[in-house]
Amino acid sequence: MPSITGDRSKLVEIMSCLCEPKVDLWLLRELCLTDGGLLHDSVRQNAWPKLVGLQEKDIEEEMLSARNGRLASGNGVPSRICLSKKDESQIAADANRSQCHMLLVAPETENCTDEAKEIFIKKVKKRQRRLKLLIKNTLEIQDRDAIISEYDYDSAVSTAYLRSGMERQEGDSSISDKHERLDVELKYYQGFHDVASVVLGSMYVSGEEMSFAKATRVLHRIGKCYLRDALRNDFKEIINSLKMTIFPLIAELGDYQLHDYLIESDQEPYFALGWVITWFSHDIRKPEIAKRIFDACLASHPLLPIYLSVAMMMHPYNRKYIMENDESDFASVHNRLCHLPQHSCAKSNESPPRELVPIQELMNNAISYMRRVPPRNLLRVATNYKNGDLISTIYDAKPSLLFPPDRWREWALTSSLPSDWFVKHRQDSGIDNDQKNEPDCSKKFDENTLAYAASGLGNGDKEKLSFGGDGKKPARLVIGGVAAAVVTV
Repeated sequence: MPSITGDRSKLVEIMSCLCEPKVDLWLLRELCLTDGGLLHDSVRQNAWPKLVGLQEKDIEEEMLSARNGRLASGNGVPSRICLSKKDESQIAADANRSQCHMLLVAPETENCTDEAKEIFIKKVKKRQRRLKLLIKNTLEIQDRDAIISEYDYDSAVSTAYLRSGMERQEGDSSISDKHERLDVELKYYQGFHDVASVVLGSMYVSGEEMSFAKATRVLHRIGKCYLRDALRNDFKEIINSLKMTIFPLIAELGDYQLHDYLIESDQEPYFALGWVITWFSHDIRKPEIAKRIFDACLASHPLLPIYLSVAMMMHPYNRKYIMENDESDFASVHNRLCHLPQHSCAKSNESPPRELVPIQELMNNAISYMRRVPPRNLLRVATNYKNGDLISTIYDAKPSLLFPPDRWREWALTSSLPSDWFVKHRQDSGIDNDQKNEPDCSKKFDENTLAYAASGLGNGDKEKLSFGGDGKKPARLVIGGVAAAVVTV
């Protein structure tokens, strides 16, 4: 577990925030986004559930559901979904291969006894079984409409297109008709085990049932509200989201030289797929960096991994690594792009090795880009990109990643929630928490904070960055008849 000695003052501020009767979630989000994030797993165990809008009753429901297995709920609907044998087999295989982010330190090979090796292997196997159970429990949760329904997602996407002056293609059925054929259940994909591994390593305390229930509900909300498109029947909508954002954002932010270099080497944004669907945890193997990214993602708009991908590519060191190489063929450039996450390091208050980039620096750049080109403007940016090259993709897409619905706002932009100790105090006093536990949305936003911009609420800034080089600009013609997108976050 990382040392917190040098971050004592920030740790005190975080603990003070979490110990108030009502936790100030805008302050907590800001602390997630500043240097070091939440610093320590003991803090994350209390903070992450708050960031995703979970309350005590949600954790209690999970504990009861886990005890009862697939027993019917009060209304006769099964409380758990049965996974297919194919999914269960794949989950087991992926969990058995997973050792990163487990917080298990392997014994030194020199002077290591056979007994020590055997003990370590047993610990790994036990944690892998726990990881398998976490994924299985998460995907089995029967929760079609309690957080965000598929109708909410589909409605938000359709509304965004209508507000931008686009109409769905003829022959599309109405939203209500399509609701019946949407893939509602969360479908496992290889890479979700990396996300689950970070959540398990951060949230679970061995032997504590409640910590595992918290980890299950946090992972479920990540899947339902942040990685929803990845957990569908296929990656179609994730691919559409990458096409509509990565290269158009680089061009919109003014780095035409990098943009042209990637296009001329025949790149597609598929290299970022693994980054986005695992929140970089597959490529970044150091737990402290992976958890730092998760802190930020849970405090931000679902598109933060997209903006972080762009920031990683546009950082001066990484940009030079991509472009200043004699080998500019597709395979060579693609290989260099795939290695970018490995150039990240944890600390920005120390002098990192020359070849490493502090993750906080990338975070700050990503949030700056989100402030200048907020998510609600991305449909317009994609529409205008390269004289309309993406129009067919845009009309075919239904990317919920880009357009989280209003019900996402109800908890993702909540101002405060009761603290854990305050809820417990009310329970011990016999006070009905259900009547007093509603989220508070009364606090006004501070537009100058990182949390405000990372939530996708910025107004946008037309100023372009300077990247040097010849300043060459690709043709950028606006498609007539398509109004600027004015969708809300």
